[in-house]
Amino acid sequence: MKKREQGNLFLTLDALIPLDHPYRKLDELLAFDKLSLAYQGLYSSKGRKEKGFEFAIRALIIQFMEDLSDREMERYLQENLACKWFCDMNLGEEAPDHSYFGDFRKRLGIGRLMDIFSQVRNSLQGMGLIREIFTFVDASQLISKLTTWDDRDRAIKQGLEQFNNETAGKVAAGKQARFGCKGKNKYWFGYKEHVSVDMQSGLINKVAATSA
Repeated sequence: MKKREQGNLFLTLDALIPLDHPYRKLDELLAFDKLSLAYQGLYSSKGRKEKGFEFAIRALIIQFMEDLSDREMERYLQENLACKWFCDMNLGEEAPDHSYFGDFRKRLGIGRLMDIFSQVRNSLQGMGLIREIFTFVDASQLISKLTTWDDRDRAIKQGLEQFNNETAGKVAAGKQARFGCKGKNKYWFGYKEHVSVDMQSGLINKVAATSA
């Protein structure tokens, strides 16, 4: 089968991305240069480590926005031109291996991630995009699915009569995980996620987790 003509070989990646694309607006809003200065030297030891912190944090933001797994992110970055543009890659440049993204999150850590979130939120507040005139707070369940049965088996092995909120702290892998109940019969084991949303912009302002 004859290959189709691919057009102008001198067409740039920037020319392929619509001027009104959401990634362009996101690029304007976030001060990546300041973040990079604060965290220079922090990058993954795998894949495109020479790209540095800015490449990694841009990729992480897209991964969260598009709700992609590490393997899905590798493919998205390889195939999506807007994503390549946002992450400042060349048109024919290969995406890093999927292990790159998990390695970067591990290096970044929860503390730094919370700090970056706060910096972005403060920047948006400074632009007047988050005004906190009216804030909505709601909670949802975070179910601990991975270790619940193992936690129960440990309780049985230790001779505990029940696996409940009184014994969960002794045997559960997540020491703060507890049983929760919504209504009369909707039970779960895990945590509660509390989210504060700025109602003017619809942007998340704060997130916290507590025991169920």
